Amino acid sequence: MSPAKKQTENSERPDRGDRGGGDRGKNKRQRNTHARTAMPKMNIPTRERVMSECSNSDDACQVCMNKMEVFSVGECNHPVCHICSTRMRVLCQRNECAICRQDLPKVIYTLAELKFEDIKDNIYPMDRKFKICFETEEIQNQYTAMLDHRCPCCEDKVLFKTFRQLDQHIRREHEMYYCDLCVTNLRVFTHERKFYNRKQLVEHRRKGDPDDSSFKGHPLCEFCDQRFIDDEELYKHLRKDHYFCHFCDADGFQYFYSEYGDLRQHFDKDHFLCTEPVCEEQKFVVFRTEIDIKGHRLERHSGALSKAASKETRKVELEFSYSRREPGVRERGGREE
Repeated sequence: MSPAKKQTENSERPDRGDRGGGDRGKNKRQRNTHARTAMPKMNIPTRERVMSECSNSDDACQVCMNKMEVFSVGECNHPVCHICSTRMRVLCQRNECAICRQDLPKVIYTLAELKFEDIKDNIYPMDRKFKICFETEEIQNQYTAMLDHRCPCCEDKVLFKTFRQLDQHIRREHEMYYCDLCVTNLRVFTHERKFYNRKQLVEHRRKGDPDDSSFKGHPLCEFCDQRFIDDEELYKHLRKDHYFCHFCDADGFQYFYSEYGDLRQHFDKDHFLCTEPVCEEQKFVVFRTEIDIKGHRLERHSGALSKAASKETRKVELEFSYSRREPGVRERGGREE
């Protein structure tokens, strides 16, 4: 099986000005000014600014840069929006502050930016599993709605207890599908997940989504016909479950092989493989240079070598290149002979 390979203007120089000064320098400045004013204007298409671009720095979440309508505050007093806080604590199962990484045993969702020490002793409704307190019932309802599993296809947005139930429902009732790789690896809310028909799902896995130019599909391992969430996960899989040449890898070439037999052929063709039975059974006994393998044979297999083979192994071929000096030719820094 053939190896799969994975690898990772001219412009005008600015005028220096007239060194002599005087009218010539003035004329040049006038010509440059005229050139700038005569330059045609470009019509650049405009777009409407998104919310994160319109947010002021004072009330913007330092994680998503969107305007904070509900604040999440913990012991470190670094406020973030309740959406990012919920994503961290519930979806990612991480309780540290997104800004300073301090562990936060409890956070409080409030409508105003308050100090944690001023409100920590107040009695609030609380999600005991994730240690999240809510200043008002409205905030608690928003939090619950974020975690709901509602059918995006039904008109009445049927609610399901688990995502698994929702997944089975849209497959059976609507013939729509979530991408299993995205569901397993992406920590997003259910209402943020994309769903596809059969044809769209195939295109999503192979080439990506039409509305997301940054996503080019899930990469495929050509050895085991399995797709992965991204190139990094594919790379981990190739190094763990398949084979690569450590010499080529050290030189910056990333070639992978399905089985050891394929890698052995590469060792035998491009490097110096020890073919003695003991080393063949051990595997990976290969050397970069001929001198190295000869030294290995003398050290490990000298008893199995014949007298002629042992003598041949001790030979080292060296190549020299030199240039003959002609009489009368003057050397650099020397004198004519």
